[in-house]
Amino acid sequence: MQNNKENNESIFEKVPIAKALNNKLKQATFVVMVPDVPDAHGDITSMEEVRKACFNFNKSAMQPNLFHVAKTDTFEFLESYVTPVDMMIEDKFVTKGTWLTTIQSLDDDLWDLIESGEISGVSIGAEAVVETLEE
Repeated sequence: MQNNKENNESIFEKVPIAKALNNKLKQATFVVMVPDVPDAHGDITSMEEVRKACFNFNKSAMQPNLFHVAKTDTFEFLESYVTPVDMMIEDKFVTKGTWLTTIQSLDDDLWDLIESGEISGVSIGAEAVVETLEE
């Protein structure tokens, strides 16, 4: 595999949600937000706003819930951070400024859902001010 930015960007476009599993420890690392790339709703967030969202979450929230409905004791957050550089997680390219989180599964049923891919990512579950930009 070539290690150039153009090649890495095309890899990332194919894998918009990075998920790295440690089956022995029942830990999963997920991409939370990627700067300057459309999310599942077509919204684009700047690197600075991703950084602010991550820091706000780390400072005041960091409360696990499932599907935005109920607080849960099935997992806990181990870490939440913004990548300082472009990097690879397993075979997935992650751009500088991406918000990543690692969770610890405390429940076998939850781990089975993560392992099977039924749960394939995390959501910030936040409200935002949206600005429509002209192309």
